[in-house]
Amino acid sequence: MKLQKTISVLTALLLTMQCAVLPAWAESAEPVPAGSYQINPIGSDLLPEDLPEPEGEQGETLFVEQAAVYYTTVEDAADAIMDAMKRREAAISVGVTREVYDILNSTDAHPHNVLFDAACEHDPDDPTAGDYTGQLYHYWQSDATSWNGNNATIVYHVIYRTTLAEEQLVDAAVAELVAQWTAADMEPYDTICTIYDYITENVVYDYAGLDAGDLHVYTAYKGLIEGTAVCMGIANLFYRLAMEMGIDARMIHSIDRENHTWNIVELDGLYYNLDATWDLGTNPVAYNYFLLSPEIFGIGHNRRSDYDTAAFHQAYPMDTVGYLPFEGSDSGTCGENLTWTLTDEGILSIEGTGAMYDYNFRRNGENCSPWSPWTAKITGLNIGEGVSYLGNWAFMECVGLDSIAIPGSVERIGSGTFAFCEWYTELTLSEGLQHIGGMAFYGSKIDTLNLPSTLQTIGSQAFSSCLRITELTIPENVTNIGDMAFSYNTSLETLRILGDLDYLGVQAFSWCYPLTRVEFHGGVPGTWWSGLFSENDQDPVIYAARSDAWTPYEGTDGSLLWNAPDGTAYKFEWLDGEETPGDLTGDGKTDEDDAAMISAWFAGMYAEIPFDPEMADCNGDGKFTRADGMYLARALAGWEGYTLP
Repeated sequence: MKLQKTISVLTALLLTMQCAVLPAWAESAEPVPAGSYQINPIGSDLLPEDLPEPEGEQGETLFVEQAAVYYTTVEDAADAIMDAMKRREAAISVGVTREVYDILNSTDAHPHNVLFDAACEHDPDDPTAGDYTGQLYHYWQSDATSWNGNNATIVYHVIYRTTLAEEQLVDAAVAELVAQWTAADMEPYDTICTIYDYITENVVYDYAGLDAGDLHVYTAYKGLIEGTAVCMGIANLFYRLAMEMGIDARMIHSIDRENHTWNIVELDGLYYNLDATWDLGTNPVAYNYFLLSPEIFGIGHNRRSDYDTAAFHQAYPMDTVGYLPFEGSDSGTCGENLTWTLTDEGILSIEGTGAMYDYNFRRNGENCSPWSPWTAKITGLNIGEGVSYLGNWAFMECVGLDSIAIPGSVERIGSGTFAFCEWYTELTLSEGLQHIGGMAFYGSKIDTLNLPSTLQTIGSQAFSSCLRITELTIPENVTNIGDMAFSYNTSLETLRILGDLDYLGVQAFSWCYPLTRVEFHGGVPGTWWSGLFSENDQDPVIYAARSDAWTPYEGTDGSLLWNAPDGTAYKFEWLDGEETPGDLTGDGKTDEDDAAMISAWFAGMYAEIPFDPEMADCNGDGKFTRADGMYLARALAGWEGYTLP
């Protein structure tokens, strides 16, 4: 069989030499390139070895049916391939002249890949080509190039993710929507909103199809006809609908570790990011990821390299701010004596005096902040001196903020006021602030957190999931730390609590994995709710300045231990350089030995006072007398009205 094949090839070569001029590389004995392949990188776990063996080997000339037409430009050959893909042809044969093939062969990539990629290039005049059909193949393979004189034939074998019949259903459904929207005679911004609303209201994320390996989940067909899809299918659908309505768009793929797809869309000569997948199912429709600049688009949207070249950015210039549907500014009231203004550059200003109104969680859809439709596009926030209270959920999901500054006039911050803002790294809280509400800064990415000395209460989950804080100091005037107030701070290593706490909440510092040092510079709370440091990598070592509500003891290994109010035994150490009032013997605890030392001094057993007289003023009368020894002894005995210093 191999001999017959060799004879056939030699015979064909002789015949070719008699009737046509050989290609230049045949004359120079350069081997004919083998076929190539391409696997759709989104939604495929195929490997090259999973593909069937293509026909033809390196250096072999195949005698296949020659193309009827040999195209003289790359563009014409690419158009022919795209037309065949629209017809869902499984084997696409395309002929090109030697000049065209030389152009395809002039890059580092395989010429077959270069031509196929050219076929899938974005076409602003054809909604069914470009990113639409060009993203609907699962994989293709090509045979070795077949030559007929100076003309080459390339055969692509393509597997698609939809059938021709399914695409015909899409065409009909799209035509119906386009007719309805065209009749409404909308401006481009309103058209984009309408398409976005349609997708986010009518498509749900297809977890089941994704798990089952259904290739349809990556297609507009699945989203439009069946109402379910994953990000690539949703982006494919938005692209098709936008292009049909005369609005230029592209599909953008993320880097491999994110494996995500979204769109960019053109408005007034500039392009904006939007991600309908991440806004699916919100009621009313949320615009958290709608018409945003790259700077504020957030994590999970890092472009694959081919969408991040200088040439791509030149072809699709992005605005540096999010798109706002007004020129100049929009404004209104947000308190009895407060007004707000939002400029088209994304700067939100709050001016006036007194308290801001409270608002609802934005996804509830009722009584939300008046700037809530544009929160993701707010890039700057100016809060004027005179504002005393920032309302509940007022600035939630302002993901475009890179810094937040709270003036000294603000005494209280409400619940969820800055929740889910996520990306800012600089937070300034001025002296004068007294109360921080629950979830006020939930989900922030703060590098450092400096709490003002005037602060008194910190609400539940107020700083939960602020992932970059490594050290935290709770000021002396804080008396109440709410449940889970600092939970999920997965970078926190050192905690300092300066004052006396009345309440230290459930799991207040749980899931702070690297937390190893906790300092109590004031009194350790007598009440300690469960799970304070639960789910951490290890129990932190407790450091304290005094022991007024508890007593450390020596462990079996000689280390000092202390049983917390929740029953957990923590390793314990005294803070360096700190003195414990009443601890006259210096053993780290206040007990009968300290009372005996006072009595011994008054009995003349010490020539010099071996302790600080101020520390020995146990009854608080401002002087050191024998009464202090009696007071301390009675306090140790538990007499009513006597407390340990």
